[in-house]
Amino acid sequence: NRNLDKIKYTYKEWGDLNRKPTVITLDVNSSTEYDGCVVTLVANVKDQELQTYVDGTIKYYQVINGADVYIGKNITVSPIIEQNVERQGTQGPQIKLTNMTAGTHKFKAKYMQNDYYSKSEIEVTINIKPKISTNCTTQYIVKDYIVGDTIQLNTVVNAEDGSTLGSNDGIIRYYLNDQMNPLVPSTLSTITEPYQLPTKKGLYTYKAIYEGNFKYKPCEHTFTINVIPQPNKPIAKIKLKTDKTNYYSNEDIIIAASVDFVDDFGPPVH
Repeated sequence: NRNLDKIKYTYKEWGDLNRKPTVITLDVNSSTEYDGCVVTLVANVKDQELQTYVDGTIKYYQVINGADVYIGKNITVSPIIEQNVERQGTQGPQIKLTNMTAGTHKFKAKYMQNDYYSKSEIEVTINIKPKISTNCTTQYIVKDYIVGDTIQLNTVVNAEDGSTLGSNDGIIRYYLNDQMNPLVPSTLSTITEPYQLPTKKGLYTYKAIYEGNFKYKPCEHTFTINVIPQPNKPIAKIKLKTDKTNYYSNEDIIIAASVDFVDDFGPPVH
């Protein structure tokens, strides 16, 4: 036992010359390639010669302005940080970073040396793209609608880079007069279900909001619809006219009848 202790002590004193070299890998995966994504870091360490997983401690860093900033505490889940790696395992400790901003990001994984293995580290760079700006317009027949009319709204969303948005790229919701609850939701590139206009006359302001998704930014479009009252049924006015006022006995009388229809929206129609 004394001889074994002496060997271990001597091994420690010799330093890195007697520690076995290691190789570390770092996989950086993002949920999307756009702003707001979730980035997962997973590091693995192997014996450089035997290519078997080794025990030890791994720490993660983000390179900010040239400095290594430890990110073990800036997480939203509970990853395995600074914990021994299973010798027979296939995956080291991992960490998740949420709501990553657009730009270039550098990450490091460092394997801390121990009695038997030398330290090693690796740096990986990823680029996260900004979300694409959008604009939207709502298509409908521009006219005065009558109270209780049923219409269909169709909002078209265009991407700033010219890409085409499809039915799987998000939801559009319509709001009336800044009310909190949406009227009728619609997927992109499809017309909404029929929507019945208010039953009172007036000028109504609507807002179509595209909520965006992992790739595209939200946008909104405000438009107005004029709702007029239900017109009254036309009134028929009958007029009788003779060819003259005074007649002789046994003289034929010629009578002409005419009908005028009068409504609220124009002059009489004969």
